[in-house]
Amino acid sequence: MPSRPGAVASLLFRTSVGVASLVVAIAAASWLAATRELPTPRPAEEARPRLVVLEASPVEVQRTFRGFGTADSEITADVPAEVIGVIDSIPDEVRTGRAVTAGQELMTIDPEDFRRQAEIAAQMLAELDAQSARLDVEETAINARAALAASEVEIARAELARTEEAIRQGGAIEREAERARQALIAAERSMVQSMESRDQVLPRRRSLAAQLEMQRASKRLAEQNLARAVITSPIAGLLASVDVEVGESVAPGRRVARVVNLSRIEVPLKLPSSARAFIRVGDGVRLERDADRPQEWDAVIARISPVDDPGSRTFTAFAELSQPPEVPDALVPGTFVLGTVRCGEPSRRIAVPRRSVRDGRILVVEPDSAGVPTIRARTVEVAWTFERAVPESGVPDTQWVVLAEDPAPESLILLDATRAITPGTAVRPVVAGREAPTAIAGPTSPSHGSGIP
Repeated sequence: MPSRPGAVASLLFRTSVGVASLVVAIAAASWLAATRELPTPRPAEEARPRLVVLEASPVEVQRTFRGFGTADSEITADVPAEVIGVIDSIPDEVRTGRAVTAGQELMTIDPEDFRRQAEIAAQMLAELDAQSARLDVEETAINARAALAASEVEIARAELARTEEAIRQGGAIEREAERARQALIAAERSMVQSMESRDQVLPRRRSLAAQLEMQRASKRLAEQNLARAVITSPIAGLLASVDVEVGESVAPGRRVARVVNLSRIEVPLKLPSSARAFIRVGDGVRLERDADRPQEWDAVIARISPVDDPGSRTFTAFAELSQPPEVPDALVPGTFVLGTVRCGEPSRRIAVPRRSVRDGRILVVEPDSAGVPTIRARTVEVAWTFERAVPESGVPDTQWVVLAEDPAPESLILLDATRAITPGTAVRPVVAGREAPTAIAGPTSPSHGSGIP
């Protein structure tokens, strides 16, 4: 066990070392504090948030309205069968997608029945012609008999007159007069029969003429049916479909093929009723198809429906497109397209990106009384919207709105109105496409320019 004096000496030594270390640490801390580099105070304007803004400068725009529709060909033909029968043949070149010319044969219906009908009608006409010739001979004989009967009546009347005169003079007896009267009656009876036969000739001739016309009509119909057995294309175009096969029975009116011509395409666009006051016949239309490879076509408004649909609050405007049908990018019937109608002439208006408008207002940067750029809210009304790039704006947005009332010239509009910025906040505006903040001179700003340098 160590002695008492040794323990006291050890304690004093350790205490001296601790005090010395503390003194050295305090001295070092004091030296470091005295020699530290003091920070330069940050200007107040640099503490303001930097916001991207857009200068309110007019751009050339055109009022547009958008609608959707399905393309259809203005020149199309559903080719029907005109007679009943069985499909006899279809040429090898008649296939869906093949081009056809007007009058080109598409298929034939078995013509044998119609050929037989034409032959029967021709034979009936020959028989009726023979009956007409016989009637001519009969009429000649009837007229001759009638003339003879008339002569016999005249003779019988003269003989009766002579007999009656002889009886008055006593040269004949009453019996001879009776015989003369009987002869006259017989002659008159023969003349009446001849006249009756002659009068019957005209109705018989008319009946024969009616039968002749009926058989001629039957012959013409049989010949027409024989011609209709060959089905041809009424227009030039492309075969959209062939609906029958060889050996299949068809009836009049049944569609056997469909031909479309792609040179003129019409698209009925459904547009909002509010657009009716602006859209006119002749306005340009850009038709777009949203696909893996986007396609566009230029058309014009050809006609406008006079009636609005109260359910959808839309009306129909018909866009017409003329195009070479043989080009590979031609607009084809059945394509669903988006149509953008350009109304009237272009004008210079203030347009801002769609994201700059929120809840019917925009945020603008204006100087306060001290010339400090400050956020202000302005209520706006959207006149119309459009989709395209505006290179002169300096922003890549493609969705834009046109303001109904232009803001003050050279106003700075906050590019993104969705940011949580409270009106009255002091900011550092940076015009889109520029690096340095923009200085805003207010009406009370000093001559050297306060604001953001």
